[in-house]
Amino acid sequence: LFPAADVLSIYPLTAIVIANNLLAVFFGDKADKAQHSHTISRLFRLLVSFPPVLCACFVPNFSKIVDATGVFAVFISCIFPPLLSIFGKRACRTELENSSLDITKFTLDRGALWSKGIVFFFALVVICLLALTPQLTTPSLSS
Repeated sequence: LFPAADVLSIYPLTAIVIANNLLAVFFGDKADKAQHSHTISRLFRLLVSFPPVLCACFVPNFSKIVDATGVFAVFISCIFPPLLSIFGKRACRTELENSSLDITKFTLDRGALWSKGIVFFFALVVICLLALTPQLTTPSLSS
């Protein structure tokens, strides 16, 4: 019951954040005006909220949904941040033509590539373990 309550409690917040991000992508500099338009912001929130509800209608087994979201959590937390850091650094150097500007006092690893590689490797190991681990079955309550 805990995963279901956890998912239900975070769902509205996630939908609002994703809708606001999509507004920023589609409207660019005019995203602030678009967010203040109730019609546009509600439309984007509806577009973001509807697909998960529709998928839930066709996948009645909640454990399959939780398994799939667990794999995506590994991607979101361990694959995307290192890639964003590497590509952001590359874009910064290309756009600004100065290699010292992509390292700030907040860059803990001083821009080293090895730390991102370790996180990426850890994510690949976790994904392989998740893919190769047999599904655990729970004992039946009727027997």
